[in-house]
Amino acid sequence: MISRMRVQSPPQTVACAEKVMRTTIEAYFALGKTIREFHELVQGGSGIDLLKGFSEVAREELRAFTTL
Repeated sequence: MISRMRVQSPPQTVACAEKVMRTTIEAYFALGKTIREFHELVQGGSGIDLLKGFSEVAREELRAFTTL
């Protein structure tokens, strides 16, 4: 999906998507945390919001396309 984005999306959107991918992989392979613990962090609101930055950039990109 990110490869497709490189063709169709601005560099800032691609960079945010790559950050989400890297952070997800790092979290998955992090030592000392189980999947359940990560789930509890996210559900409790104290965990990281992986998609916040990406969604904000994607929203701006969408606005740019809809105002043309």
